[in-house]
Amino acid sequence: MYHLIMDESNNKLQKFYATGEYKGFRKLSETNFKLLGKTHLTFTNGKKEFFASGLFKEQALAKIINRIDKHCAN
Repeated sequence: MYHLIMDESNNKLQKFYATGEYKGFRKLSETNFKLLGKTHLTFTNGKKEFFASGLFKEQALAKIINRIDKHCAN
């Protein structure tokens, strides 16, 4: 079960890296806080913005992708 979740998450990250966007959302900004050891990302589709932070870029990306998926499901 864990491998299926990781494979799905990796596929979504690869999709973003290949196209530069995910479901119409693209990266608006990326800020690295060296003292905190965190990365903050903001994504937008021109109407809606999502932001997340994580200990590394991929963690923040995974959080944003999950938020975009939840938003698009509604």
